[in-house]
Amino acid sequence: MAWEQGLIGTGRQIGATQESTLRVMAGPGTGKSFAMKRRVARLLEEGVNPRRILAVTFTRNAAASIVEDLHNLNIAGCANIRAGTLHSFSFSLLTKDEVLQFSGRVPRPVITFTKSGVLQFEGNAML
Repeated sequence: MAWEQGLIGTGRQIGATQESTLRVMAGPGTGKSFAMKRRVARLLEEGVNPRRILAVTFTRNAAASIVEDLHNLNIAGCANIRAGTLHSFSFSLLTKDEVLQFSGRVPRPVITFTKSGVLQFEGNAML
């Protein structure tokens, strides 16, 4: 299937843009994810390195759907695209050794479940 098949209007503009970064803001059910997947298909078909493609969204459900749909495109390189939530991407950056060393931060748990009683069942198994 050609990347532009079924795309019209704004969705086609999203898929066709040559900008290196793109932010799309619209309400639920407006076709953001559909257009983004088609843009990724176009980029891969044009030979862009899949490791240079980052597809992010805000919710875990939408991110899981994007990852699955991108892999189902059956285009070479789909498995190497980084896709997920904005929060998981940011967290992965902030926990890199280089960032921790530069910032002087030490990772630590936010909740001390042994004292607060939160997550006792889960925490006891890990200890």
